[in-house]
Amino acid sequence: MLVFEIALSALSFTLSCALLILTVVACGLEIWGALRRPQKQWGHAVLHAAGLLVAVVVFGASAIAAVMALAGV
Repeated sequence: MLVFEIALSALSFTLSCALLILTVVACGLEIWGALRRPQKQWGHAVLHAAGLLVAVVVFGASAIAAVMALAGV
């Protein structure tokens, strides 16, 4: 049973990190694209920056929780 919990925690950590990286890249590209447009869509960029902050907090917390589970805390 312990091996299953460790494997599940490791999978959770891996998926959290992968989703975090994908979200950072996608939001970064959206922000960069919004600011490169001639009319500089600042509202669009700020909206994506807020979404990026939420994603970092959520996926970061999930990754930290997985590490704590792996450590047995």
